[in-house]
Amino acid sequence: CNRVSKHLVLFNTMNTTSRPLKIIQTAILIYAIVSSDFLLKAQNVSFQNVYGSTAQEDPTDLIQCSNGELVATGNTTIGQWPNAIIFRVNDLGTILWSKAMTSNSTGGISIEKGVETLDGGLCFLGSFIDYAPHDSNKIALVKTDGAGQIQWTQSIDGPSSLGFSFASDFFQGGDSCYYICGHEKISSSVSIPLVLKINPNGQLAWSKTINCGNTKALVLAPNNNDRIATAILDSVNGNLIIVELDSTGTFVGSVDLIAPSGYPITSVSAAKFDTLNL
Repeated sequence: CNRVSKHLVLFNTMNTTSRPLKIIQTAILIYAIVSSDFLLKAQNVSFQNVYGSTAQEDPTDLIQCSNGELVATGNTTIGQWPNAIIFRVNDLGTILWSKAMTSNSTGGISIEKGVETLDGGLCFLGSFIDYAPHDSNKIALVKTDGAGQIQWTQSIDGPSSLGFSFASDFFQGGDSCYYICGHEKISSSVSIPLVLKINPNGQLAWSKTINCGNTKALVLAPNNNDRIATAILDSVNGNLIIVELDSTGTFVGSVDLIAPSGYPITSVSAAKFDTLNL
């Protein structure tokens, strides 16, 4: 299949000493899917710029803002500590501002996803990773204004407060609250799905675990009637479970999507729910 549109690509480049981030913006990107591989052919390149330093930098997300500017996120490691990188560029690829969220003596922060918020700012989702006095991983939510100035940060653990909570996806709802899905690791081999609601000021409104075995909530999307739905991967059996909650976190319904024999579901990258009623 062929498709013509404007695309933005964020990736890293490689040389012997560094792996900086790179953005390419093309006016036309034609692609075909062959044997599950994406074959890319870029034409009419608007700009292609390399950003970063001599560190090993890995891209995580690229946000196209309502005014046409781009915000890119990535992570790097200095020593053993993760550090997050955020930068904003105009439509010509010129850096408007950049921000590094650096580690301290006990741990660091990584950023995996971002959204432009209803107030014109930005919000980023990732992890606070601590190594002292004991290992832990908590969900990180960072709110900035449009110029990258931090307005608040939130470190969030699951209801069990075991210190091993991981986020997979999030969005800002029409109520300006942030909805997050992921999982809470309750033992070395068992995880349970986790959904959270964060108020616009960064305070936790509620957090819910979903009892459906050793599974992980991978993607989250708004649904009709102020409800949310999340896709939960049962990696043991290769199936998918769609769970619907209302805006208070109350369970509404669920449906199992059973994979054909011999073709297990192994990942989910995105979801969109239209008038889903379970």
